[in-house]
Amino acid sequence: MLKLLRMELEGKARNIVRRRKDNIMMNDKQRVQVYNILLTPIEFFSEKYKESNVYPDYIIEETNIFIDKNVIKSTQSYYPYYPDSSKKRYPFSPDCDMSDFSCGFYEIIYKDILIGQNIVDEDGNFTNKIFAGDTMNTGIISKHGRKSKLSTHKRHCLANFWILPMWIGRDWSKNPHPEHSKTRNNCNDYIELYLEYVKDNWDVLQKDENVGEYFLKFKNFNDFMDKHYISDNVKSEKIQEQIDFIKDRAKAISKSKHAEELWEYFFENGLIGYKETYLEPDEYPLNKEIHPYAYECPKCNRTIANDENYSIPDMCDECSKKN
Repeated sequence: MLKLLRMELEGKARNIVRRRKDNIMMNDKQRVQVYNILLTPIEFFSEKYKESNVYPDYIIEETNIFIDKNVIKSTQSYYPYYPDSSKKRYPFSPDCDMSDFSCGFYEIIYKDILIGQNIVDEDGNFTNKIFAGDTMNTGIISKHGRKSKLSTHKRHCLANFWILPMWIGRDWSKNPHPEHSKTRNNCNDYIELYLEYVKDNWDVLQKDENVGEYFLKFKNFNDFMDKHYISDNVKSEKIQEQIDFIKDRAKAISKSKHAEELWEYFFENGLIGYKETYLEPDEYPLNKEIHPYAYECPKCNRTIANDENYSIPDMCDECSKKN
């Protein structure tokens, strides 16, 4: 049953907000929404994590994804917490780029790579260390070794996340296969340096017994770039260059073949509210100077303000709700 979440009267314009899944073609309004969510900051969230005094041996909590004050909060439900801090199920700590929300994102944009595999299985297990979430840009290191971090609100977002073999992106002291680690090859999280490393060592990486399975998913280096939605002109040695890279990647993904499924994923998790402004009958005939991009719905003949100048859909929001 479709649910009307909110109806507000503002002067003579009525705003209708709803959350539902539409079987309609993507329009530029939805692509803008996808773009904005890709850049929205993400924070790790766990109620169980806060209740450390009541842990059993370990606990896995239910998935919880929501938006609060323009920040997306997400659990990492497959990561169990032990009362004994020396115990860990995985050799990494909970992180935004491996959160439940991020894993769902990877399973959409990397369908051609995963080919039916999941990042996390139905039993809540992290299934394959070849496909682990990783952050592309985190900041810059000065000549004196000081790190200037990209702010968390800039770097912790889907547009800055991708998947790599765990041994490459999530290095740790007991890494069993450190030879291609970003950190140990002095690439750190400079995406520009790491891409140069991958390009120069492409044949070696494809033949490597530990990471070759991942790199064989790509026909060549150009295919690697395309499937990760990375443009040819990559710069990352300055903070602003990293910010520009993240925005460019968000734009590329929002225009991709996966944009519609991403929109549905965001919508179903309550991250997108659909809003249109209907002009009341006593405002007809329409004043084009006030609402120059307004259009009339062919189904109900009502007029939608469309002040944002989005492309015109087949029918208005209210009619698509009933359709």
